[in-house]
Amino acid sequence: MLKTCARRLGAVAVVVQAAELAEFSVKTMPARLRSIGDPSAGLHARAFSLEPLLDLAARDEAEGLGSAPWPPHFAKQKGEPRRVAPSRAKKQR
Repeated sequence: MLKTCARRLGAVAVVVQAAELAEFSVKTMPARLRSIGDPSAGLHARAFSLEPLLDLAARDEAEGLGSAPWPPHFAKQKGEPRRVAPSRAKKQR
């Protein structure tokens, strides 16, 4: 079974049954792509600036909103909040 496959935005739907998942396998994708064309065609035809995203990240950081906690097997990052559930955190005296 495929984990990912590019889809056109209008074709995004919630897949809720295993029978529907079977339609998206390595065996079925070549025929699907022949019939609908490449959903990722034109993906790089238009470039966008990262500036709005970088501005948003800078604003969030300035307002004290850090990024999501990193998975535990990564080293703790600068400015990352504590990696413990509030109910399990030791009380500071």
